[in-house]
Amino acid sequence: MRYANPLMLAVFILVLSGCGVRYDYARAQRLESKKRFEDALKTYQAVAQKDPKHALAPMALYRAGDLAAKVLGDYVLARRLYSTVMEQYGDKDHWGHKAEWALFNVPNYFPLIPESYWEEGDSETGGNNAKIKVVCKPSEEDPMSVVFVRNYYAGTKFISNLSINRVYKKINLELRESPVKGSQSTVILKYPLEKGTEWMTMRNKDKLRFSIDGFETVRVKAGVFPGCIKVREQLVGQDSWKYSYYAPGIGLVLTTQASDKSESRITELLAYNLSVGLESWEKEGNPEPMGESAQ
Repeated sequence: MRYANPLMLAVFILVLSGCGVRYDYARAQRLESKKRFEDALKTYQAVAQKDPKHALAPMALYRAGDLAAKVLGDYVLARRLYSTVMEQYGDKDHWGHKAEWALFNVPNYFPLIPESYWEEGDSETGGNNAKIKVVCKPSEEDPMSVVFVRNYYAGTKFISNLSINRVYKKINLELRESPVKGSQSTVILKYPLEKGTEWMTMRNKDKLRFSIDGFETVRVKAGVFPGCIKVREQLVGQDSWKYSYYAPGIGLVLTTQASDKSESRITELLAYNLSVGLESWEKEGNPEPMGESAQ
């Protein structure tokens, strides 16, 4: 009677295990293509559990996180899955950076999508007295950043001296805002994106205290936006503050001025279109967005 070589048997089992992981991953992809998203998510998770050291394991967890966040709307599960990718595979290849970016964008309260634009206006007249037209451009200096160009109007008159550019970048689970030319950045959003999160930051020489004060449904001229994050921005030592309301997948929809006694609307979103291109912007009669020399 012949006995199997233990080494060969181990290799055989290892090969079968690897084939099983690849088979299960392909099965998850098939389920996803058939729109059986919950089954696909569970199968992706099973891939990582079967062999956590397999090359497909982090990819499977990441894909499961994407399904939870973008298809099923289960943000709690998505955060857990992305966090697991960071904890277990953050030092391998690109997984740490990818998972960090995804985690901060669950949901995405400040889209950085080049060639998108937003139109804001004063709340009192619905934009008749004042408007701000914002276009997002890729940064020539940093591929991880974008430049928001803000063009200001009084009625229909373009006010060039008020137009201003700002650079935005998501890094280390923070959204940072900075001048086009300058090294100082202001943290305007910070993970975890939940009520009670607080942080201190600087803008020029001013010390600012930010906090996430809750979540609300916001109604503005552009529509009704549920699940908006309510962010307080307060100059240290002052007894009033500003609230910025950010809608998931849209960005800033409302700005108010507040104190202990009252809250008044200042500007609100009038219209928006994500990733439509600068050609559409110019066809609507807008001036060409000012270059990066604008401060």
